Amino acid sequence: MKILKLTICLFAIASLLPACKKHTIEALPIDFTPTSTQANIKIVYASAYTTNYKVQLKTNDTRISGIITYSTPFSGGGLNTGGANFPDYYSIKPGAVKIGVSVPNNLMNTDSIALSSNVVNVDAGKFYTIYLSDTAASTKAFVVTEPKAPVEGDFSNFKFVNTIPNSTAIDLYFDGVLVAPNIAYQAVSPDFKLIRGATGQWAIRAAGALPNSTPIAVYPSGTGKMTVPNKLTMSVYSRGYLGKTGNLIPAISLLYN
Repeated sequence: MKILKLTICLFAIASLLPACKKHTIEALPIDFTPTSTQANIKIVYASAYTTNYKVQLKTNDTRISGIITYSTPFSGGGLNTGGANFPDYYSIKPGAVKIGVSVPNNLMNTDSIALSSNVVNVDAGKFYTIYLSDTAASTKAFVVTEPKAPVEGDFSNFKFVNTIPNSTAIDLYFDGVLVAPNIAYQAVSPDFKLIRGATGQWAIRAAGALPNSTPIAVYPSGTGKMTVPNKLTMSVYSRGYLGKTGNLIPAISLLYN
């Protein structure tokens, strides 16, 4: 009788399976191998909403990322960001690329809330970082071309990108020294070098503010200091909104290029 009861139960369960609808997320169509015939891009989700939405990124209406939050690069990562600790890019067909950000429906690729949509243009064989800043219909996509040249000597290369929408211009300091002056919103500084092993704290101030004035934000926080790595290329970017708190607070992050 026990065997009979088990057989009946298994048959009943099996008969119910076809009626169950599975919600699946499609495999992400990502190629991390750089190529001369494709454009190589990464997207930095630096759009600061009051609610820290869990979002997906899409290119040309196809989902490319997992679920990410502010301020996460995809692909790759950095310091004071989400993401991995690698300077990854992914390959995409060159030309016009639609960049979409949305809150997905649960366990699906479809959009629950479409947050923003922008179109950028990229060329074959080049590397790009695309910074998304501001929110909703005001979201802007700022494209920075990355040279991907090897770093010479005992240095690392840096540049500064300002993604704070309500700023006019920002000065960037490292260890009390001005390294990138007067960088407007959605502008990028010239490259600068820091010697391997140097330690210091990053700070941003309004352009022209006194070097000893209270900074808008620092990284690392408190009295912490960062040690400059060897032969890396990194981008420092400011984010958030001046005068805001919570998820909107001004901050400094660093991106592996």
